[in-house]
Amino acid sequence: MVLAVLPGHALQSQLRGETRLAVHIGQAPNDGVLVSSSRLCVLKEHKYDSIEVRVTPDNRRFISDPTCDAKGMGGDHSVVQCTGKLPASCVSADVCDMLKCPCQQDTSELLYGPAVGIMTEVLPMCLSAQDSFRVLLIGVAGGAVPMHILNACPKSTSVESVELNPRMLDIATSLFGLNLTRKGSLVEINDGGDAVRERVLRGDKFNVVIVDAFASCGLVPESCKSPAFLKHARELLQPQGKLIQNIGDEQLNNTLRDYRSVFEDSHVKVIKDDIAGYILLNAQTK
Repeated sequence: MVLAVLPGHALQSQLRGETRLAVHIGQAPNDGVLVSSSRLCVLKEHKYDSIEVRVTPDNRRFISDPTCDAKGMGGDHSVVQCTGKLPASCVSADVCDMLKCPCQQDTSELLYGPAVGIMTEVLPMCLSAQDSFRVLLIGVAGGAVPMHILNACPKSTSVESVELNPRMLDIATSLFGLNLTRKGSLVEINDGGDAVRERVLRGDKFNVVIVDAFASCGLVPESCKSPAFLKHARELLQPQGKLIQNIGDEQLNNTLRDYRSVFEDSHVKVIKDDIAGYILLNAQTK
């Protein structure tokens, strides 16, 4: 199998000489492509950081955190391209809860840097799987990752997604096009650490566990990166399974040390793409 990933070009996966997938990789959200965006609505609550949904004239949507932006710790999250023109109902509102601004995700495009890195790891695995392929995703945000996995991987693929914030899940479905009724997609509201531990107790097994969860200003909560969490995640993995985690520079070194203590050092790697703007930790079981 040949896998080539180039920003601005096609992501092509070939299996037994046959092209199985072509996904366009758009520019990363921090390269100026979203400068002309406008605020669509704000999710206001005290438990989480302020969450702002922004939209471009060509119907691209993304999540921003103005509180963290002001501290120089911001960044855009879960960028999706919606098909068609921006609906007339998508007018700026003070809050997101009542806004009617439907979206059907264009899953031929990946516009969010970490999603590109995650898909680059997941695609070769799901396309070569002999049986059913199971993914556990911690952190839904706008739903770009589960939608792309289900679109690109074989029909025997399933994705169980865990999201802590129920209102974020509402935004993902109402404004970002996350389809909860799609076959193979399951979503629950839960803490990531609790969800992993509960699945260990049930004896569940997955081919891939993806952690794309942040609590505040790009920081992963302890419950989703602690040594106990990593041990539980390792127990969930099938042989040759992978744990893939989106992480920031500030937490990289300490988390990498924990990865190496839980998994064999030779099975842990850091994937960093400064152009697309992401760092992934990748650990594989024997």
